[in-house]
Order: sequence, then C-alpha cells, then structure tokens
Amino acid sequence: MNIRTTRKAGLLLLSVFLYLMPAAQQTGYYSAPEATYRLATDLVAKKQYGAAREVFMTLTENLPPHETLMRMDAAYYIALADYKLDRPEARQEFEDFLLRYDAHTKTNLARLHLGFITYDARRYKQAIEELEKVEPYHLTPAMLPEYLYKLGYSYLQTDNYKKAHEVLFPVLNTPSDYQQAANYYYAQIAYLQQDYDEALKYFNKVDKNSEVGAEVPFYLLQINYVRKDFDAIAAAGPDLVWATRDKKKQAEAARVVAEAFYQKADYAQALEYFEMYEKNIRRTLSREEQYQIAFALYKTGKYQEAVAKFEKVVGPKDALSQNAYYHLADSYLKTDKKLFAQSAFYNAWQLAGDEQITEDALFNYAKLSYELAYDPFGNSLEALMQYVNHYPDSPRTDEAMDYLTNLFLSTKDYQAAINAIERMRTKNNVLRSAYQRITYQLAVQNFNAGRWEEALANFRKSLANSYNRDLTTCAKYWMAETYYRRGQYSTAIEHYEDFMTTPGSARLEVYPLARYQLGYSYFNLKYYDNALAAFRQFVNRPGKSSGEYVSDALMRMGDCYFVTKNYRPAIEQYDRAIEQRQRNADYALFQKALSLGALGNDQAKLSTLNELIQKYPASSFQDDAYYEMAETYLVTNKNDQALTRFDDLIRKFPNSSYVVKSMQRSALVHYNQSHYDEALQILKKLVKEYQGTDEAREALATIRNIYMDKNEIAAYFKYAETIPFASVTASEQDSLTWINAENLYMSGRCENAVKALDTYLDEFANGAFVINASYYRAECNMKLGNREAALPDYMRIAQAPISRYTEHALMQAALLNDEAGNTEAALENYQQLENMADDPANLTTALAGQMRTYHKLQQTTEAIQAARRLLQRENIDATLLPEAYYIIGVNAWKNDDLQNATPALEKTVALSDGARGAEAKYLLAEVQFRQGDLAKAENLIFELSNDFPAQEYWKAKGFIMLAEIYAATDNAFQARQTLQSIIDNYPGQDLRDMAAQKLRQLDDTAPATDTTPDKNDSKKNRRH
Repeated sequence: MNIRTTRKAGLLLLSVFLYLMPAAQQTGYYSAPEATYRLATDLVAKKQYGAAREVFMTLTENLPPHETLMRMDAAYYIALADYKLDRPEARQEFEDFLLRYDAHTKTNLARLHLGFITYDARRYKQAIEELEKVEPYHLTPAMLPEYLYKLGYSYLQTDNYKKAHEVLFPVLNTPSDYQQAANYYYAQIAYLQQDYDEALKYFNKVDKNSEVGAEVPFYLLQINYVRKDFDAIAAAGPDLVWATRDKKKQAEAARVVAEAFYQKADYAQALEYFEMYEKNIRRTLSREEQYQIAFALYKTGKYQEAVAKFEKVVGPKDALSQNAYYHLADSYLKTDKKLFAQSAFYNAWQLAGDEQITEDALFNYAKLSYELAYDPFGNSLEALMQYVNHYPDSPRTDEAMDYLTNLFLSTKDYQAAINAIERMRTKNNVLRSAYQRITYQLAVQNFNAGRWEEALANFRKSLANSYNRDLTTCAKYWMAETYYRRGQYSTAIEHYEDFMTTPGSARLEVYPLARYQLGYSYFNLKYYDNALAAFRQFVNRPGKSSGEYVSDALMRMGDCYFVTKNYRPAIEQYDRAIEQRQRNADYALFQKALSLGALGNDQAKLSTLNELIQKYPASSFQDDAYYEMAETYLVTNKNDQALTRFDDLIRKFPNSSYVVKSMQRSALVHYNQSHYDEALQILKKLVKEYQGTDEAREALATIRNIYMDKNEIAAYFKYAETIPFASVTASEQDSLTWINAENLYMSGRCENAVKALDTYLDEFANGAFVINASYYRAECNMKLGNREAALPDYMRIAQAPISRYTEHALMQAALLNDEAGNTEAALENYQQLENMADDPANLTTALAGQMRTYHKLQQTTEAIQAARRLLQRENIDATLLPEAYYIIGVNAWKNDDLQNATPALEKTVALSDGARGAEAKYLLAEVQFRQGDLAKAENLIFELSNDFPAQEYWKAKGFIMLAEIYAATDNAFQARQTLQSIIDNYPGQDLRDMAAQKLRQLDDTAPATDTTPDKNDSKKNRRH
C-alpha cells in the first residue's frame, strides 16, 4: 500500500470514528459486530456508499466464522456500494453473490442491480435476460418504475416493440424519475408502429423541458408529415427549424417543412427550406429531392437554376425522368434554348408514365422539329403521324396536321416523307399536293445524282398528283431531260414536245432550254432539219439562257448545215458562234475552215486554220488544224509547205492519231517526187512502230512499189524477211482468216465473231490485222457482257503503237481496270489517255479518272492537281464539279492545308446533296473544331443535320463531335444526352460503339458523388 492509499484509508476510518463517537455513549445497541453492521447499513441508507463499503469490508474481515448471515449481507452491500460508486468489480461481486448465496433474501435485488449494470453497459439483450429473472412483486414501489423502464427500454432497443409497450405502460402514469422518458419512448414505439394517434397522445404528455422533451417537436413534425397535415407543419415547423442548433436535425426538419410548403404550392417558401436542407446534409440529394427543388425553381421562374437540377434527375427510364424531362424542356424554352428543349421533349415522349405528359411532349417535340427545321434522326415525321393517329380527338390534331404537312414540305429527307405519306390511310388534298412536291423534289435529287431510273419513277409519282400546275409542267420538262441523259432521244423528244405544248410552260425559265435540248435530241438522231428548226427557235428566243448556250446552239446549227453540205449557211452560223466569244470558239473556227475548203476557197481555209493555231494554242483542234493545212497545201500543189506542216504535226503532237496519217502522206509526197530514200525511211519507221495496223500493211505495199520502181526487188525481199506479216503465203492466209472474222463482226454476230477472232489471233499472233482483231474481239466481248475478257485486248491495243483504236481502247481499259480494282493500272491508262486524246469527252474522262484513282491510292497532292486540271476544262459535265471540289477539299484537309480545303469543301456542300456534301460539311465543322471556334463548329453540325437528313453516318459523326463540343464547354449533361441519342437511334454498330466509348470517358472524368439517402434510423434518440 502506497502513502496515498494509506492516507485515503486513514481519512475514511477517521470519518467512521467521528460518526461512531455519539453512538458509543449510548446503550450497547451498537455493540460489535452487530453495531458495525447497523452502522454500515445506516451509511447505505444515507447513500454514503464509500464509507459503507469500508465498514462492510472491515466487518467482513473481523467476523467470526459462525456469523454466516451477516457475512452474506455484507457481500451484498459491498457489491451494491461498488455498483453505486460505478466500480467495475461490482458486476463480478453480484455474480459471485448469486453463485454463492442463491437462496438469500437479497438475491432478487442482486439480480436487479446486475441487470442494471448490464443495461448501463448497453448490452440490452443480456440485460433483458438478467432483468427477466427479477421478481417485480418483491420490489418496493420506489424500485418498480426504474425496473420496468429499463426492462422496457431494453426491449425497445432489441426491436421487441410489443414487450416494450407492455412493460413501459405501468410507468406512464406513475410519478417517478422515469415517467417522462417512459411516455416519450412509449410514444416512440407507437410512432414506429405507425399508430400516430397513440403517438401524439403520449408525445403531448412529455414535458417539453424534460431531458427527452427537446425531441418531441421533431416527432410531432414527422407525424404531421405522414398524416399530410401540411398546414400544421407550415405553422409550427419554421420556428422549430430556426430554433434548432444541431445541423443534422435542422436539415431533417427543414426537409419536412420544405415538403409541406411544396405540397401547399408555396414554392418560394419551399425553396428557402430546401436550400437549408441541401446546405446542411452530408450527402448528395436523392433524385426525388432534386426533382422537388428543380420544380420549385421552375415554378418561381428560376429556369436556369431549374435546368441544372432537372438535369441531375433524368437518367433511369421511369416516370420521374419523364416529368423531369418534360419540365426541363419547358425550362429550356423559357431560356430560349429551343434545340435543347426539342431533345428533352423527345425524351419525355419516349418514356412511359403520365399519358398527358406523353401527349404534350410528343406534340411539342414535333412542333419544335418543324420550327427549328432540325430533326437529327428523322423522328419528327413519325412523331406527328403518331400524334395524329393516337390523338384524333385532341383539339390540337388540326394544328398537328398543319405541322405535318409543312414538315413534309420542308424536310430534305424526301424519301422518308414519301414513305410516311404513302403509309397514311387517309389523305386530304393538302397532303396530296405536298406529295406531288416532295416526289418532284426527290426526282430532281435523283436526276442530279445520275440515278435516272429512280428519277423517272418519282417524276411519274409527281405527275400522278397534279395539284400544282407549275410543278406538273416542270416535272414534264425534267422527265424529258432524264430520257435525254439516258440516250433515249426519241422518247425525250415526245416529252419535250409534251412540255412545250402544256399551257403555261412558255413562261417558265426552262422553256427555252427545252428547245435547246429538243434540238440536241434531233441532232443525235441525225434528224438535222428538225434539229436546225429547234436550235433556230432557241437562238431567236433564248430567254435567260447564258451566251454559252446560244453559242453552242449556233455551232450545232452550223453542223446541221455542214452535214447536209450547205456550207455557206454553215459558215454564217459558225461566224455567229465565233462572235459570241464563248467557249469552243476554236471548234467553230475549225468547222468554218472545213466549210471554206468544201467551197473550194482554200486560201480562206488556210487563213482560218492559221487563225485557230495562233489564237488558241491550247486548243484540242491544234493537231487537226495542222493536218488540214497540210492536206490543203497538197491539194494546191504546195508540197513543201505540206511537208513542213506534216513534220510540225509529228514533232509537236507525237501522241496524236494524225501522226500515222501524216507519215503516210509525207511518204506519199516524197514518193510522188521520186524522193525514194526519204519515202522509204518514213514508211519503214511506220511499219516498225505500227505493226498489226492497216496503216502498216498499206505502208508495206508502198515500200514494195518503191523497190520495184527502183528495180531493187531483191532488196525488198530481204527487207520483207524481217517483217513477220510480210511473207506472201502467210499474208494470204492471214488475209483470208481475217476477212472471215471481220465479216462476222460487221454482221453483228458477236458470239461467232469472237470464236473466229480467237482463231485468227491464235494463228497469227504477229499478223497484219492483230490490232483490228483485238479491237473487234474486245468490242464484241463488251456487247456480250464479258468485260473481264475484253480487258486484255484493250490493254494490247493501248500498249501497241498509236492507231485509230488507241484512244477508245485506252478509255475502255482504264474504266475496266478501275472497275476490277486494278487502280494503278487504271491510273496509267488514264495518264496515257490524257496525253493522246483527241475527243474532248475522252480527255475529260482521263482527267476525272486520274483524279479518282489518285484519291483511291491516297496520293493526295496528285489527286488535287488532277482535280484542278479537270476544273480548267471547258464544258465539263456539271455532275463532275462537286466530285472535283470534294477531292480537292478532302485531300487538302488530309494534308492539313486548311486554307485550300475550306473553299473547296464549301463548294462541295453547295453543289452536293448526298454523301459527299455531308462529309464536306462535317469536315468544315472539323476544321472549325480544330481551330477552336466551337460555336461555328456547332452551327455547321446543325446545318449538316438539316441539309443532309438522309446521311445518317455523317450526321452521327457530327453529333459525336457535338458531344465533344458540349463537354469542352462544361455542358456534360447535353454531351451525355447527345451520345445517348446516337446509341439509341443510329443503326450502325461502329458509331454506336464510338459513342458508347465517349460516354464512358465522360463518366470516368465525372466527380464521384454519394447519392445514397439517409436511412431511417429507427433507433435514433433512444438512449437515456
């Protein structure tokens, strides 16, 4: 024992001694050990448990062995004193007492106190076991309330409400220290069992100033909330909220008060308490809470704030999301964000829930789609049709029909509109009129894309619904144009004449062009008188047609006269065309020269040809002019000048088809002048370079004649031995076999001709007619549909010396190689064709082919150069323009040459209504996105969706970019909505996967939030 303990024991003994002094003067009542025992129990009665414990301890130490009863009592009182002094050994002491003295009179009290110790340790299940062993009828009235209360509270803590209810009930009306708490917890049990009347009764008995009284108002608030007595909450709740200092309790009360004001439609007051609630809780609001706050903001006109809250509610496909989307849409409308509103109305329509919301959302979505002319996935037509079909009795059905009709007329997805109208069971005249216009517009679109069959089918549909006279008349014109483009000139003539005889057609802008095209139709059929009349009518009344058309018509008039050998009027028309100073004036000059020559005016012809050569050095008629000048010099016996021109042609235009003719004519001039050596030199070169051609065979015959004239026949035989087809016997066999095959070809019997040509080419691989035979066989195979078989023959001709077949063979070889995927071979053919083409159409084909093949081979710079050369051509087919600009734009974009890419892509968009235009618009948006101008990029994406509604792929790619724009501008909600719309609506898996990946990336970068609401803690406020 240390000094401190000794001192403490000494002080205690001193206090006991002082207590005993008065008693020592009395009788022997307090004689030891009875006196000591009575002293100790007296100290217990006076609650001096520390002193009592020491006395009992001393007593126990000094009791003789026979004092068993007193020893048992002392053991009980020591345990009691330790319990009252909160000494930990009390539990063990009571347990030892019960174990050793289970028959003692104080056993019941020992069990009571042992149960209380366990209760105080909050081990309620064990406390129940111990307290249930107590016999309450042996307890004093003063002890009974505490016993019943603590047992009842233990039942409550173990969720045995029934037993708790029974045990606490006797304490409710008995005055004691436990009466208030008993009423409180009795009421709480009733509350938990949803017996709110009972709960109110007993909560109201609790003194508000008692230890548990502070909790009562919160329960009363909750009971009124459950009973939907919002008036009572609104009256009492605010004071409770403002008086509460506990932030958690204040938040809970504020939530109930906010709900009450919300239900009373006092949204301004509701917002005040919702804000307090949100500020004080330690978790993210639930979707339901977010919705209520959003709705309160919406009802108080705080639409921008409401948007932020509604956006947090939507997601799951449930009625709450439908409500949120619907009011989110209206909030967007109120803040002039119609595009976002359209999307939100669409989502509200798609979700099941409130039928009235579904109807209204459907109507507003369709209405906005019409007003905005923005329908990203083509749903607005279906939406309006569904509205009309599902809600035929709605007061807005007529309005919906008007929108539907206007939407049909405004959409650029013509096929979808046509399909929709054709599915409608009943159609009024307004719809039929719309159908006429839409089918007409689709037909024109088909025409511009070169889809002639589709164009004709849709023009016929339009003509079958003749509600608009001008549209009907225009459809007739374009049908005629379509037949003309297909080469069905006779049918085209019928339709042009039908158009021109239709009342009102003469006032249309296309009327003069119908005359022009009618002239061409007759011209192509070689009805020159009719063609001349039509062209003359056009020239006399061209309307607003450009000078280029007039010039061209004058040239065709000249051609009509020229073909019919009316050379003087032909010259007049060519002169008129030249005066127009339009494209192809070089052609008019050339034809004028030929006409002058036909009239015998050779000097004027030479002068005109020289003018062509000087004025138009890049003209495709340069080689023609040189050749005609040389021929004219020959006719006028100016052989030296003729030879000079032939030599010029051969030197300047080595790929011209006139080269071999010029060689023939030059050799003939030398031969006629007895310049045999010069003639032989030219002819031998011709035979060597043009083996297998008619020209080579003719040259060989002339060589033989020259050697005979020189009397050098032996030299000829020696020379002939070096020429494969020069053997006399072989030549005769060659000729006979060839003549048979040629006759079959000329008679149009292609199947037999191919067999005969096979025989010829097998037997005479180096024969005199190899090139002719190869060409005929290739042409026959093309007619028979054997395109693969035709390609080797065209390639043989293309690789042989230039002949009259070379140009056509090169074109066909290029097209067939391209078709077969032999892109590099096709490119080489197109390059050769460009270098030697005389026909302007073939030159255009060569440039277009190079442009396409370079693009396929991803040779971006070369593709751009070829496209630019094509655009420099005169009179190229208008259908090539968008493709050329597209290839320039796309390849410049790939080269990061945005300066040149942008104008070319803009041109593509202006000229295209299909996939090329959509891709170009997308790339323009990409350019702006790269350059950081997100607003421009966004506008271009919307234009892409509106202008190219049928191009689902590029629209979807645009929306993925749009989602990136939203994400970059901190609008993650719209980014998610946009990506989800692609996942839900786009038919292709590729972009759906891309959108899903972007959506996951958005989710990965979003801050983590706890959206788990507080659980209803059924045991809160129970500890007492």
